[in-house]
Amino acid sequence: MDFGKSDFEYLKENGFIESGSDDSDNAVLEHAKIAVYYFRKREHDNCISFVNDILGVGPLIESCIIDTILLFVRGFSFMQLGEYAKAIHDFDALVKDGSERHEIYASRGVCHHRLLNYKLAISDLKSAITMCSTTLDEECKMGYTKLLKRIYAEDEKHGGK
Repeated sequence: MDFGKSDFEYLKENGFIESGSDDSDNAVLEHAKIAVYYFRKREHDNCISFVNDILGVGPLIESCIIDTILLFVRGFSFMQLGEYAKAIHDFDALVKDGSERHEIYASRGVCHHRLLNYKLAISDLKSAITMCSTTLDEECKMGYTKLLKRIYAEDEKHGGK
C-alpha cells in the first residue's frame, strides 16, 4: 500500500504511531490505528486494505478487542461502499464471537435491508433496539425504530419476503 508521507507524519504528530518501535505487536497495533484513521477520514478503500493486511496474519490475540474493532470498521466500510454481503460476513463474525453491541446488529440490519432480506433486517433491528439500554442510546433507539417501521412497510408491500 502506498502510504503518503504527509499521512504518516500526521499520524505520528497526533499520537497514532509511536516513533522508534520495532516490536511486532506494536507494529500491528500501529497498523490498526492507521486503519481506524482511514475509517474516520471515510477513506473506506484504504481502511479495508489495512484491515485485510492486519487480519491476513490471523487472529492477533484470542478474543482481542483490536480484532473486534477492525472487523467492525471493515464491515462498516464495506457497507459504505455498497458491498453488503461482505459487510454482513464481518458483522456475522462479530455476532458469532458474542458481541452484543447494538451498532453491529443495526449495521447488519441495514445491510440485510439493502439486499431486500426484510425478515433478517427486522430481526437485527429488533435486537439492536433491545440492546439500547442507556440514555445515550435513546437517539439510536429512535432511529432504529423509525427504520424498523419503514422495513415492516416495505416487507408488507413486497408480500412478506
